[in-house]
Amino acid sequence: MTTTRKIAFVFLGLSTNFCLAANFGQISISDPVLGSKDITYERINDYAIIEGDIILGKILALNKGAVILSKVGGEYWDNGVIPFEIAEDLPLSNKLAVLQAITHWQKYTSLEFLEVNSTNRHKYHDLIVFVPASGTTCSSYVGKHGGRQAINLSPRCTTMNTVHEIGHALGLWHEQSRADRGNYIRILWENIDEDHRFNFDQHFIDGKDIGEYDYQSIMHYGPYAFSKNGEKTIVPLIEGVEIGQRKGLSDRDIAAIKLMYPDAW
Repeated sequence: MTTTRKIAFVFLGLSTNFCLAANFGQISISDPVLGSKDITYERINDYAIIEGDIILGKILALNKGAVILSKVGGEYWDNGVIPFEIAEDLPLSNKLAVLQAITHWQKYTSLEFLEVNSTNRHKYHDLIVFVPASGTTCSSYVGKHGGRQAINLSPRCTTMNTVHEIGHALGLWHEQSRADRGNYIRILWENIDEDHRFNFDQHFIDGKDIGEYDYQSIMHYGPYAFSKNGEKTIVPLIEGVEIGQRKGLSDRDIAAIKLMYPDAW
């Protein structure tokens, strides 16, 4: 079963580091139990992003740093029902990818994806909205945050990229962020682009890892993630194991979702 770190009711406070590059910022996670921890993020399409595609929150102001009004991780979706909406201006290729990704999730799990429209909109305050994004962005919040929460999709986001982002919205974090990753992979820091080393930090200790480490998880980084020289940045400790597949949900991905959403089965 794959990595999940759920229900992190941790608010982000204001913190400024003027040594960071212009498109990066820093905030502090404040928690009465866990204490305070600084997190570096990248500004992408007015969002604060970590680990390449995880949304911390929307950047509301740029005055002595970034003001983020968000929680780190959200809740699970009630009874495994996920209301969603597809933005009208989302490119056709992305719309098809969204529908195929939802079909994939519904084929292998008992989750229900319910499209919100003009007739039922009044019933659903919390929903996912698939919206277009510029550049190469595919990004999502982790878990349910309340209200209309975006999954940002640029033209490059394939069906399986979209499956991955939906996984985040359901409450899944990246597999290589697990607390026990040192027993399964080696991070080659010397090959990682200096500006993006923060994407390999293990920030969140407010949740738990479910089951065994899953090399085959669709939530796992690929071996060359954020490489600066074309060399691998992640090496499995078991020889011959592949990571970063985008062919479909793994058996442990599915098992983890079943544990997270038992009422849906």
